[in-house]
Amino acid sequence: MRFNQLNGAALTSGGLSTVYPDIQLYSLVLKFNSLAEIDYVRQKMDAKIVAGLNQKGMTALGFAELGLSYLMSTQPIRNLADIKNQKAWAPDNNKLVFNAQKTLGVSPIPLAMGDVLMGLQTGMINVVAASPVGALALQWQTKIKYVNNLPMSYVFGVLAVNKKDFDKLSKEDQAVTSQVMARVLGDINQHSRDDNQKAAETLKSQGVEFIDPVPEAATEIKALLKDADLDLVKSGGLSAGLVKELNQHLADFRAKAK
Repeated sequence: MRFNQLNGAALTSGGLSTVYPDIQLYSLVLKFNSLAEIDYVRQKMDAKIVAGLNQKGMTALGFAELGLSYLMSTQPIRNLADIKNQKAWAPDNNKLVFNAQKTLGVSPIPLAMGDVLMGLQTGMINVVAASPVGALALQWQTKIKYVNNLPMSYVFGVLAVNKKDFDKLSKEDQAVTSQVMARVLGDINQHSRDDNQKAAETLKSQGVEFIDPVPEAATEIKALLKDADLDLVKSGGLSAGLVKELNQHLADFRAKAK
């Protein structure tokens, strides 16, 4: 895209983080407890994320949800002690995940996604984070035996085009394109949620055990990451103001839910 060989691409949020670090806002580790929380926050903040990406020379036609990711492992993980000293996959070039793992006492092993299955096969890594659909699509379920039933992060992709190319369209065509893509991506997101539910059942039918974390352990892990939140935000290059706003929206939603 930078060399004008492509007008646009479907990219993961992590893949865009070197261009626009704030695209990782929704991918902060252990921020969300449910998809309902994500829907609420996205309704409040999507426009700001899209505007920020626009300032970097890219027009986002929408976000495609891949789902909530969970820790998947070859050994059961129920608490913080079980997490420590594990060899966990860290997506290459994703400082946010890398530093969050180090905070939890995990040994992060950076690998390209295409090398993860080999890493599981050879024992180079024994923990990955993925959505149920992702695990099946990449065949990781052939090596993992356990899924910790605590949402780790929200995974999504972005359909983005070069702003200078999008701006060549008339205002009317831009409006129609945005409307159509919003509808299409809305359908994709609903299908993704349905597929993840089915994929989770498939994993269970193939012998993968879903483990509910010990309640105290979940609280302890979240507290540990909260204490390190500022450092994680700085290392990932995120705007502290946006993170503060996200936290406030979450607090508002949870207060209303109570």
